[in-house]
Amino acid sequence: MSKTAVRLADGIREAKSEHVVFFLLTSYLDLLAAVGKSMWVPRSVTHLPIAGDSDVENRAGLLRRLLSADFPPLGQAVLNEAVELFVTASERLLLLRDPRFRQELSA
Repeated sequence: MSKTAVRLADGIREAKSEHVVFFLLTSYLDLLAAVGKSMWVPRSVTHLPIAGDSDVENRAGLLRRLLSADFPPLGQAVLNEAVELFVTASERLLLLRDPRFRQELSA
């Protein structure tokens, strides 16, 4: 796992709003394209904009299913990174929607 993924995953995990989660995911997808690694992730995952919580969840599910595919080491590393970020984002968005958690955040 790359250090960037850990930092982004930590940022998503600690995000105080949905906006921050979407911002970090969008930044990650832009970064993948900028460094030429987006070819390892399906276009249905990398296309923008991200259309809400269910879109993040759908992309995470697709990425999870791809984990069993046979990729070269670099492709597998990029895929693992993307899975971690999208699963973490999906979980965080779910938590941010919980009224009890929101109350905790504002306290």
